[in-house]
This record gives sequence, structure tokens and C-alpha cells, in this order.
Amino acid sequence: MAFGKRMVNARPVGGGIGTTPVGVSAGAVGVGIHAASAAASDPLDKSPVDVAWLVLEAANDLGDEPTIEACRRIIDASLNGKPAPQADLTVVTDYFR
Repeated sequence: MAFGKRMVNARPVGGGIGTTPVGVSAGAVGVGIHAASAAASDPLDKSPVDVAWLVLEAANDLGDEPTIEACRRIIDASLNGKPAPQADLTVVTDYFR
């Protein structure tokens, strides 16, 4: 532990994993992280279009062109009031498994 710097979990406050930002209670940070991870970890509770947007972001980051196209077809179908192709829905719902 270094003298002259305020430390939390053996790391300087204000950055890094396991630290609590100054002025924010650890309880508030923990609740926010838990709520965000719970929402993101259960795509079955979301509509197919919401899941398609999440998968589209990941597929764009990875350069996964076939999945990007499947997501776009699902989103376009939703915007046009049409049902999405089942094959595209399968690709999107199984993407993170």
C-alpha cells in the first residue's frame, strides 16, 4: 500500500476493476453492476428485435457479416410490421450461447 494515495482493494481510487469511484458508495456501484449484468445476461426476457440490436453490436465488433445481415433482416421486418425469418431468429437467439 502506498502512502499519500487513498487505496481501495489495494488499487488507487478512481480507476480499475474492484475500485469504487470517489463519492460513490460501494453498495450503489454493486447494485448498478448487478442490475446491468442481470439485464444483459438474460436475452430471453427481451423481444427478438432488442436481442437483434445487441447481437448486431457484437457482430459489428467481430466483423461477422452473415450475423450482421440476419440482424438487419430482423430489424427491418420489425420496422415494416412483418414477421422475421425463423432462420434469422435462430441465429440471433443462439449467438451468445
